[in-house]
Amino acid sequence: MVNNIIFIFSFLIYSNLSFAAEATKLNLVNSTFNEKYNSDVPVSGRVLSGFMLESVNKPTDMFLDIPKTTAGIICLQVQSKDGSYFSSNEYQITDNTVHGVISPNYPTEYAEIINVFNHNELAILSFQGSCEQKKVNNLLIASRGDTLLSNNVVFFINSGRSDVFLNLKDKNGKNNTVQCFRIQNGKRTAYDTECKVSLDKIKMAKGKVSILRRKSGRMFPSIKLNIKLQS
Repeated sequence: MVNNIIFIFSFLIYSNLSFAAEATKLNLVNSTFNEKYNSDVPVSGRVLSGFMLESVNKPTDMFLDIPKTTAGIICLQVQSKDGSYFSSNEYQITDNTVHGVISPNYPTEYAEIINVFNHNELAILSFQGSCEQKKVNNLLIASRGDTLLSNNVVFFINSGRSDVFLNLKDKNGKNNTVQCFRIQNGKRTAYDTECKVSLDKIKMAKGKVSILRRKSGRMFPSIKLNIKLQS
């Protein structure tokens, strides 16, 4: 039964994404596309590096799920786990008619390079507001490609060598803690931990999620996030 539900969900998302790929892309605010690829790309000290649906390898085919209530500037940042690739660009949503699963204009010069990164080696982070803000909130659900691996969303975390957990409410309003796991393979400059949780649990929590970190028995202040969901 569970497999059937996941299959139906994946089919619906797949249909929407395929349709979106033929539609007008979300346009960049600036004509210059901001991206870097080298071994010395500066990495943000932000804890959250990415938030996206767990999907297969089509890194240059990106999609954002934009609710009707989203308007103004949104930021799209993409970075590789090893820190060699980073892009940060702003897009303009003019009114509430721009919504649904939409492909942002992404004119990368490094498609052949970043296509090599697998599903956990390239993180997408999209949120409302300027890319310059240090604290992010109002996250948009993003995807690499139009075929899902599962009904999971993945948070990519720069842990600072701490233990990481997600906290969200269940259907009864009680705290539900999800343990995150350290990525073991390869260079981990931009992020080193991934947290997986089903999209159904995100919806049950009404998009309210907190990142918890613990190091040497001491808890850091929680990072509260709001995930924008279709109504």
